[in-house]
Amino acid sequence: MNLSSLARLALCGMIVSSGVKTAFADAIYSFTTIDYPGAAVTRASGVNATGQIVGSFDDTSGLTHGFLDIGGRFVQLDHPGTRCSSLPCGTSAGGINDSGQIVGGFHDQIGSHGFLYSGGSFSTIDFPGAVGQTTASGINDTGQIVGGFALSIFVGGCFLYSGGSFTAINVPHAEGCGINNSGQIVGDFYDGGPNRGFLYSGGSFTTIAVPGASYTFARGINDAGEIVGSYFDAAMNLYGFLEKGGSFTTINVPGAQFTAASGINDGGEITGTFQDASGVHGFVATPVPEPGSLTLTAPAVFLMGLFALARRRGIGMTQRKPIVPAPTSVRPAMVLASTNIQPRKLRLGAVAIFNLIGIGSENPE
Repeated sequence: MNLSSLARLALCGMIVSSGVKTAFADAIYSFTTIDYPGAAVTRASGVNATGQIVGSFDDTSGLTHGFLDIGGRFVQLDHPGTRCSSLPCGTSAGGINDSGQIVGGFHDQIGSHGFLYSGGSFSTIDFPGAVGQTTASGINDTGQIVGGFALSIFVGGCFLYSGGSFTAINVPHAEGCGINNSGQIVGDFYDGGPNRGFLYSGGSFTTIAVPGASYTFARGINDAGEIVGSYFDAAMNLYGFLEKGGSFTTINVPGAQFTAASGINDGGEITGTFQDASGVHGFVATPVPEPGSLTLTAPAVFLMGLFALARRRGIGMTQRKPIVPAPTSVRPAMVLASTNIQPRKLRLGAVAIFNLIGIGSENPE
């Protein structure tokens, strides 16, 4: 390793402690950027216990594709039944469980559909009565799937698919849902006021609102009940958040113009999307143990920096060549999965941000 590499590692060690703005709790994260090779835009949506990450990317023509990231090795995911006639259009992967099963959404000539990708095969998910108006956003280790649906321009929400049966989640105008192994579901909802997050557990829901936020959107929950999502502050700046035991921590990638968090695994790793001066990227935030002393902290920070540098450079990893996209007539259509936020209730500046990083309307109400 040369001197410049060591310098970058030292810099990483210095910046991780400044990368998180806290609301009521302190946390330190090491941030790693995720960029699909050759992509114009990359978004990270979900992460499982082994660190496998799913999300979506836009190619240079504007088409959207799903991806699976296995330790820096990327696999492109395109549902074979999709059709595109206009942009935005493509496939988006929204969630992944510990068995490697992936859910997301795609478009065809009818509209949007959810999908399950398991064992190398795709299966379509459509909420009853909402064929062409469905997407899937989360899956737990028992195979329970959550997603969004719309029965009409005014009627829609989140669903739970379990054991072959669909159940509508009893939360008003819910969207962007995630689920853990206990069956707890998070998302956001709209009841006439600003969007707020929710936790649905045992048949009832609890509101989640970041203190001082104009809007709050919950997106992911792990088995410890830790919840991640995004919020707008009073100045309409977008940040990610972690809610843990009633305390909120702001997640903000260093140097980012805005950050959105969407997934969390049982190890506390958080995935999401951010924009900086160079464009829109995915990220994974890895928690750094709180230091007992400076001597104990330095090696941990150094190793986190080493991992991040190795991932970005591909050191010790094999880069899989992405699959060539299908011809235009059968290219997939974009459905935005686990990071979806409905822009109809937000100010125009917020809508512009959502459009830029791929956070769009899941249920067309």
